[in-house]
Amino acid sequence: MIFDSVYVDGQEISRLKSGKYIVFQTTAGKHTLSSSKAGANIDVTLTSQQTQYVEMIIQNGTWRGAGRLVPVPLEEGEEKTKKLTVE
Repeated sequence: MIFDSVYVDGQEISRLKSGKYIVFQTTAGKHTLSSSKAGANIDVTLTSQQTQYVEMIIQNGTWRGAGRLVPVPLEEGEEKTKKLTVE
């Protein structure tokens, strides 16, 4: 089972396991989402009550895999999370 850290604005919010997803709330505005993969940051700007889905893709590394975050459209994110379990 692969675990990878998820960060919002530099603060670790979870260690994500394969086949799982997390749900978190944050404030409206610009936020930086990242994982333990160096340089894999993505910036999102959220409005009030907006839902944003992000998928973590594990990439092979020298010592272990590292997750890269990729934004996912709302409809696709809703469909994909039906097949996963919440962390």
